[in-house]
Amino acid sequence: SVDLPPGRQPITLSSAPRLAPFVERAFQQASSALAWSTDGFTLAVAGEGTIWLFAAENFSAPPRMLRAGTSPVHDVAFSPVAAGQMATAHDDGAIRLWDVAIGGQIAVLAQLSAPVRALAYSEDGSLLAAAGGNTIMLWDPVTSAPVGRFEGHVDDVRALAFSPDRTLLASAGDDHTIRLWDLISATPLAVLEGHSAPVMDLAFSPDAAWIASASEDGTVRLWNSASGGSVTLTQHDTPVRALAFAQTGHLLVVGLGAEDEPPALEFWNVSDQSRVGAVAVAGAERGVPADLLFAEDGTALAWLTTVPGNSALRIWGVTAGQAASD
Repeated sequence: SVDLPPGRQPITLSSAPRLAPFVERAFQQASSALAWSTDGFTLAVAGEGTIWLFAAENFSAPPRMLRAGTSPVHDVAFSPVAAGQMATAHDDGAIRLWDVAIGGQIAVLAQLSAPVRALAYSEDGSLLAAAGGNTIMLWDPVTSAPVGRFEGHVDDVRALAFSPDRTLLASAGDDHTIRLWDLISATPLAVLEGHSAPVMDLAFSPDAAWIASASEDGTVRLWNSASGGSVTLTQHDTPVRALAFAQTGHLLVVGLGAEDEPPALEFWNVSDQSRVGAVAVAGAERGVPADLLFAEDGTALAWLTTVPGNSALRIWGVTAGQAASD
């Protein structure tokens, strides 16, 4: 299948276990990050020195390609407010801004001395955070001026997430910790400890009450963003590197898989910490989910799986016929 079907329904706690494939595209290179544009028209996939831009309503068309040297692109993010503005994080330390409407690079925000592994825009688009090595930098994406810097991690930062109300920034990485930073006072707020291996992904729930974290230790933990207390939501024998909250409600999606097993998605209700279902890729496909992302309208879930030298982009969802059986 190559295109998003009509009659797509929002992915909810009740419909998620019936997710079915809409789109599948394979890449002959490693890829680690996805981003949907805010208008939903473009899906960006980060590769090795390349960013592919898919037209979201026509996945059968060849993607546009943006070239950015030979250095792997570790992360990609679209501005939530500036139409067409995209940021990319590069292994050579560069942070680049692009205008995807014209297909050109606008600026190199910085050339850091360490690989940049994570990027995030605040929900109002007024801040762009990027992590190079163990340092987190903040910019004003309109003026390209640096506006802050957070230091405290003792190893590379792998994930960044702004709280929906833009009061907190969460960061996590190879030092096994999650750190919370107060954006109002520009000070460290808390160090959350509990994982026993690098933390690869982070997300705030839509109401900002919870932070979910995925780790190489095989666990997904839920942290109370006010108290810092945590529970282990799920435990696996293989690393967990990708998770995503639906934009509304209490649905958390967790990506599971290893290089020798089919990739799968698990669905959780964070309000009562119950597992509501799972789906797996049929057939002999193997891969590790590297990134997971809901489309802005909540009717499609994009996920990226990878094995050495190859990646696959999948977009799954529920159509009206399937949802009707709710």
